[in-house]
Formats: sequence, C-alpha cells, structure tokens
Amino acid sequence: MATTGATTGAPPSSSRRVGGRFWALADADEDDADGDADATPASPPSRSPSDLICEFFNSGYAKDEVALTVDKVLPIDDPARVGLHVGEKKEMIRRVVHRRTAAIRPWKGPLPKVIF
Repeated sequence: MATTGATTGAPPSSSRRVGGRFWALADADEDDADGDADATPASPPSRSPSDLICEFFNSGYAKDEVALTVDKVLPIDDPARVGLHVGEKKEMIRRVVHRRTAAIRPWKGPLPKVIF
C-alpha cells in the first residue's frame, strides 16, 4: 500500500520546493519574478522635524526666523532639547542641523578579530 504525503504528515515533494538560499521565496508566483506585482504606489515619507528645520535653512530663512518656529516644529521629547532651557532655541537648532549633517566616521583602529 502506497502512502502519500498527506497520510504521513510530510508535505508532498511537488507542492513545496525547499532548499537553497531562497527557500522563503519558494511559494512565490513565477509570474511575479521581480516582486512588484502586488506593490501599491508608495506614499511620500512623512516629514520629520529635522527635515523641516533643514528645509527652512535651505529656503533662505535666517537663524532668528527659524528659531521662532522651534516650539511649533520640534517635539518636547526630541533629543535636541535634552539639557537645555526653553529659551535656548538657537542651540536646539544647531543640534538638529548637526544631527542631520554629521557624517558617519569610518572605523579607526585595528579590525576586530573573530573566532569561530
């Protein structure tokens, strides 16, 4: 008597292709080779307070004019406000701009050794 995958609990070999690097994509449709058939048009990302402040400077506003908008734009729990008094708006702006424009510094020093 021949047993099938349904009676033994194991899936039949023809229903699922397992193995290789892309086993998670084994059930993907063959027609959807590039992976964007079900994709909906992406909405533009929401603007963060940092984006708004930097855009104000790019538009040509002066630091004093941008400082007037800090209370409306920058949330209370933003890290740029930590340790500052309410009146230090120019320092908050400086911290926001620095956070946005600071470059990631490359690793300095020897490469860490990995032991397997």
